[in-house]
Amino acid sequence: MKIRKNLRTLLNTVGKFKMYFLRGHNSWFYFIFWLVNFTIIIYKLLLEDLFMPEWMRFSYFFILFVFIYVPISILVGKFDLKRGTFRGEVGVVLEVNPIWIKQFKNQEKIISEQKELREELEELKELLKNV
Repeated sequence: MKIRKNLRTLLNTVGKFKMYFLRGHNSWFYFIFWLVNFTIIIYKLLLEDLFMPEWMRFSYFFILFVFIYVPISILVGKFDLKRGTFRGEVGVVLEVNPIWIKQFKNQEKIISEQKELREELEELKELLKNV
């Protein structure tokens, strides 16, 4: 029994570290590596030989790219959240995710119980008025 408890604790700890790693990697490091990789590809394959003046080194291009690309991405992301496809995507997640399905069923149950309690309270008020 103690071995099973220790194994469960070990699995929970490993699961936490996995989640922390994925959150750090996906949210921060992956984004930074992707941005640098993306700019290198654009600079080397598309712009270096065709359009770039001699003085424009990669570091200058990277700074210029970030100052143009990041604000445009923020505007597109804001538009997507406010008026784009984000609401539809969240709707699908809420319909498919079993945790949310269970949560909605529990909320419906609570709401119906509240309605029943309100009706009973109204009946009690009527009885008290008549007494």
